[in-house]
Amino acid sequence: MSLNLWAYKILKTRGIGGYGHVHKAVNRFTGQIVAIKELRNPTSDNRRRFSREGDMLTIYKDSPYFPDLYQSVLDGAQPFLVMEYSSKGSLEQYVGKVTDWKRGAGWAIDIAHALDTMEVRQDLHRDLKPGNMLLYPREGGGEIVKLIDFGLAHRPDNPSGPATNSVYGTEGYIDPIAKKTGFFFKEADIYSLGRTMKALFTGSPDGSWLRVIPGPVEFRNLIESMMDFDIAKRPTARQIYLTLEGLLRAAERPVIPTPNISWGTLAKLAIGTLAVVALTNTNKWDDNVERYRNSKGEFASGLW
Repeated sequence: MSLNLWAYKILKTRGIGGYGHVHKAVNRFTGQIVAIKELRNPTSDNRRRFSREGDMLTIYKDSPYFPDLYQSVLDGAQPFLVMEYSSKGSLEQYVGKVTDWKRGAGWAIDIAHALDTMEVRQDLHRDLKPGNMLLYPREGGGEIVKLIDFGLAHRPDNPSGPATNSVYGTEGYIDPIAKKTGFFFKEADIYSLGRTMKALFTGSPDGSWLRVIPGPVEFRNLIESMMDFDIAKRPTARQIYLTLEGLLRAAERPVIPTPNISWGTLAKLAIGTLAVVALTNTNKWDDNVERYRNSKGEFASGLW
């Protein structure tokens, strides 16, 4: 363990990969629980990728949709990043298990806000998937999703390597149009978000014949539009969160209850109505002509 890492006690290793390990740790001096991402294969390319990740977290430090970066050690034999720890884990654990459309919509709103923030700088994530979205308690109650893993992100002003729009990502979530053209674009991140939502609700980014995305038809149509083969028809990140926020507001409007009237009450109302009609239409005898007139003054037909 390096001298810098000695300040942290590793409690549990949460993720192991060829690129890096992720640990749950505690700061020995402050007692703060943190996540440490440690670069395990420090090649020159991996160092640039790791540095890019630290840079992106620093750039978005004022946004609530990205985890806080507490410390960044990029030189030496053991580079690492110390970040905000997620006690709730990634959305990967919820794949195929989400049944509440409102909860899924709330997650999509958070991710769309993060993408909208990135779009302002013309940045691209290029690896959106449930495993790169962490769930945190929201200040004041509820929960919030934060976007992580910017090792493959594209930056026009990228000082950590050449700016490239090459296609990266995880199979199943990559836009087929980006794969075909070999060029990544912001609408491809939108496609990956749509595939992510499909996976969360159905268990697969391809969808499932056995599982239907719940919620209003507008919600399902929005998810499908994110994956439209015509990229011009895909919604922007801002359109996504504005639409979803509107759907959630509509869902929360109070429903006016229908009065609970018994059959007996209905029968009494019907009889009363008929009685009123009968009284209104009662024929009256006219002594002048010795005939009955109806309620309109017309002569009644028949013998009465």
